[in-house]
Amino acid sequence: MILVSVGPGPGALRTPEIVLELANVGRSVEVVLGQGTDRFVGPAAFATLAPVVEEATDPPEALIFAPATAGTLARLARGLAEHSAERNYAAGTRPAVVVPEIDEATGEHPAVRENAELLRKDGCRLLEGSGKEMASPGEISNAVLNALGGPLSGLRVLTTAGGTQEPIDKVRFVGNRSSGKMGRAVAREAVRRGAEVMVVAANVGAKEPGVRWVDVEDYAGLEEATARLAAHADVLIM
Repeated sequence: MILVSVGPGPGALRTPEIVLELANVGRSVEVVLGQGTDRFVGPAAFATLAPVVEEATDPPEALIFAPATAGTLARLARGLAEHSAERNYAAGTRPAVVVPEIDEATGEHPAVRENAELLRKDGCRLLEGSGKEMASPGEISNAVLNALGGPLSGLRVLTTAGGTQEPIDKVRFVGNRSSGKMGRAVAREAVRRGAEVMVVAANVGAKEPGVRWVDVEDYAGLEEATARLAAHADVLIM
């Protein structure tokens, strides 16, 4: 069972997506709502996805704290606890993925940076987004599934995605309608099964979270990047 601790912040509105991602791959999930979270999201948002609990019904195998405030980071780093998920962290439950949602000024405060470093040293994974926004639900679910391991744990997987565009002149090119969806799906599943994943993407609009992403445009770029990265991969899927 994966225990998801939802903190007060705008990112709480996206936490049902995290739970849905985990449920879609067959994971059991329970949700703990932190103090003040009901200003953003309530139990009804999870009604068809996972139970909202005061105490975890079973010992969790992994923890997610999303969004995590500066107060959450401080309590986790200092061994303090307000609710079930934080008590399980203090008791040593790992893996734990902490997803901060903190403004830039707060994030640069020496005490906050010290707490973040303490968490990293304690084996916790901090998954930082861009600016004030927390990381995406797909990135968060992939991170915890990858940390839990699976049949591909320890393997490095390289896959290609998309279609090259061969220039005719400065304006026109010869290409195809490949969207890259197949390559992204392969990469996503490999991450969830525990692999370290690299994607060489030819003109793919959306990036797959949780992977090393290399953008290329034409065949020459695709060939060079794939040949270079394949030397460090256990599996190549094209």
